[in-house]
Amino acid sequence: MLKKRRETLIVSNVRRVVVAYPLPAGLTSDLRAQASGADDLKQKGVAEAIRAIEGRPSTPKPSLDDLLAAAKRAAADGRQLDVLLLFIQVTQDYGPKLMTSGDVRKTVGDEVRPLLQRAYQDPETAHFALASGLSGKPMTPSERQAAASFLAHDNLDDRPYGTFRYVTFANLVRGSSDVAQWGPSILKSMPSPLVENYWVHIAAHPWSSLTYKDAGDAYLQTFDASDAWLAYDLGREVDKDWRLGTMQALSTFEDQMRSAQPNFF
Repeated sequence: MLKKRRETLIVSNVRRVVVAYPLPAGLTSDLRAQASGADDLKQKGVAEAIRAIEGRPSTPKPSLDDLLAAAKRAAADGRQLDVLLLFIQVTQDYGPKLMTSGDVRKTVGDEVRPLLQRAYQDPETAHFALASGLSGKPMTPSERQAAASFLAHDNLDDRPYGTFRYVTFANLVRGSSDVAQWGPSILKSMPSPLVENYWVHIAAHPWSSLTYKDAGDAYLQTFDASDAWLAYDLGREVDKDWRLGTMQALSTFEDQMRSAQPNFF
């Protein structure tokens, strides 16, 4: 006949410690393996980001002087939209220099401002400026749909920094509450899911942490934390000046999580 018995276990000195994970030498990163030879837009962007981080990008990052010279040539040739696109590239790739150096800011302003004033008189340039929000004007729902339609149907991929239209389009859609009422051809003409638009631009221009921040935020909107931090971490590796841009807000958020939940972060 079985008898009941009670056993008391006392656990003491419970704690969390950090130990080295014993991985064998010579392993290839799963991230690198997935990006190698992949055809989907995200993995192409990831692959180009890795190449940029390692110092072997498909296309070298242009210098600030190169971009300013290209903008002057575009203006002389009457390519007004290219002037705006190149200026956007300056702000994306060299934003920290513009913020921290008064001399650089003055040089860029003196050289580009008159070029932009003429460029904005061009209808196509004005459309893009409105879509990207550079004009600073609030947009009604009808204006947002028209701007999205322009970005979706006007292929600028061969223009200098033309793939920035994908970033502008994705940000425009994310900021619109009436997308369901838009013409169906608008969304069908652009990559889907929406976050893929950011990777298209990253694959062509992997240098600015701002685009990675947008991509990460888009993933978080769909509760995809893993891909969000993939985008964030790549952006912080590729852009050493990320602390001077919007990515700094992420660092603050991570610090808050570590402070509030020390056992989990």
